[in-house]
Amino acid sequence: MGELGVLPVDFSQRLAPIAGFRNILVHEYISVDWDQVYENLQRLEDLDRFRELVRLWMNNKGPA
Repeated sequence: MGELGVLPVDFSQRLAPIAGFRNILVHEYISVDWDQVYENLQRLEDLDRFRELVRLWMNNKGPA
């Protein structure tokens, strides 16, 4: 999403580990590390920022 201009590149790089962690949780690739779950829950403000940036991008790309 950073390459598409939806998110600032530095922010998309910051979110990349969370996306990987989501895949672990959803697909159960490995056993869940509850300390890592807790650590990621401390970064909820990143998810709020992600939501807002995607909303702004979609509003700018929508029908005129």
